[in-house]
Amino acid sequence: MKYYDPENKRLVYIEEKASPDYWDKHWAAGMRKRLRISKKTTYATKISRCYLNPHTRITRKYLKPEQGPILEGGCGLGKKVEVLCFCGFQCIGVDYARETVKIVNEHIPELDVRYGDIRKLDFPDDYFAGYWSIGVIEHFWDGYDKIAEEMKRVIKPGGYLFLSIPYMSLLRKIKAKAGCYVKWANQSTEDFRQFALNHRNVMDEFSKKGFVLIEKKAQGLLFGLKDEFSFLTPLINGILRHKDQNFLTKIFYLILDSLSSLLFGRMFGHMILLVLRKRKKSVSV
Repeated sequence: MKYYDPENKRLVYIEEKASPDYWDKHWAAGMRKRLRISKKTTYATKISRCYLNPHTRITRKYLKPEQGPILEGGCGLGKKVEVLCFCGFQCIGVDYARETVKIVNEHIPELDVRYGDIRKLDFPDDYFAGYWSIGVIEHFWDGYDKIAEEMKRVIKPGGYLFLSIPYMSLLRKIKAKAGCYVKWANQSTEDFRQFALNHRNVMDEFSKKGFVLIEKKAQGLLFGLKDEFSFLTPLINGILRHKDQNFLTKIFYLILDSLSSLLFGRMFGHMILLVLRKRKKSVSV
């Protein structure tokens, strides 16, 4: 069930609480496929993922491996950690789904994936050149201030935060204005799953913490269509189910997703990627 929160200009999803147990169950569904793919990874596959994966393309646009390590906060199965390592980056993943981290450590021990809480990270100040956060901060009912403070603490001055969140696309804003969503009226938050956030509010909050917006990009058009038009679900699920079938279907999906997001992402996209840079410390004279 989706509600519209007019005070904060965001959607509230009430489904199943996004607890560590929820994420363990969620990731368990894809764990077998994840391990099978990881074991069959060839050199050619590594190269293709390095150059075709959207997360590695964005990372390589702003950072070089020699600039320092990268953290993925809320890494789940560690897929992004793995592809960034393919590209020569030192990448560390942290997640608070304990069983998921345990299985990844057991079956893919070459990945540096650790159990931990992104609200209280066990790393020194100014440690990371980059930090990836993909669909994480929206799952906390009490807000993401503690997460953002830790991001600010562990990212080096001049380092990059790659922040991807579900957001209020133009379609969602139009539907909210037209009264298509039930208004939030202090319903129970026991089964709170996530927000679709107002990205301008998020940008303002991170600006106050010393970050500068470098780039923003709407993403996830198919997921956005699926979320807002339920009758498209079978078609979109079919596309998503076959996108990893072989190399050609992967290429087709990447082209489709990139072009459609470029043309229609602002209207229909489910996520938005904000590339933010931590301001360098001013030097007093």
